[in-house]
Amino acid sequence: MPIVNVYIVRHGETVENAKGIIQGQIDTQLNELGRTQAERLGEVLSGVRFTHAYTSDLSRARDTAQAVVDRQPGGGLELVPDSGLRERYLGDMEGKHGSSMRRAGVPANAESGEALLARCLAWWDSAIVPLARSKDIPSTVNVLAVSHGAWIGTMVRLGLASRNYRGLDKFGGPLFNSSITIVRVDEGGKKGEIIKYGDISHLLLAKKDGKWEKPDANNADVLSNEDDEERRAVSGD
Repeated sequence: MPIVNVYIVRHGETVENAKGIIQGQIDTQLNELGRTQAERLGEVLSGVRFTHAYTSDLSRARDTAQAVVDRQPGGGLELVPDSGLRERYLGDMEGKHGSSMRRAGVPANAESGEALLARCLAWWDSAIVPLARSKDIPSTVNVLAVSHGAWIGTMVRLGLASRNYRGLDKFGGPLFNSSITIVRVDEGGKKGEIIKYGDISHLLLAKKDGKWEKPDANNADVLSNEDDEERRAVSGD
């Protein structure tokens, strides 16, 4: 059975991200910096030969993913939009400033944390686990999955933690726009390890050349503990 390397990427920045507006499942667009971040991701990941590519069907994720797919050597990699990778639905909170969350909390018509976790795991079990169990594909498979801050945080820190994936204790902190998280899956999906979490070294290196702005800590999905779960899930993505 193959080893499956899953590159989970958060989309590039939007105007709403920069303003601290809660997006949820509103279909917002990348801003100028977000498009530049997507191009940089394409450059950095051009050395990874992806065999599968998935993206949330929301434009900010899809356009980020397309920038990566377009840089793949040889072309021909199909990008598959999947609503299972969408951000958490936040009901009446969507379109409002993140400060309203601190005052009012998550609205009753939002997707619950439990429902989001179930959706994350359902996608993982349908897209990733079958690859890890296959006997008909190469020994190593690289998968691209472009999604959103709350989705990624929930999938990795709650979903994969519930399945005893290794390495999570080594990581923490925010998930910035265009950050890269890498999960290695083996033994038919029974075991796995978080190799990187929220990595933005590709942006920090570019900053030395004077081409990139310093990441904005207010534009992050802060991950810490269960008490912080709701704030994390609605941090403007």
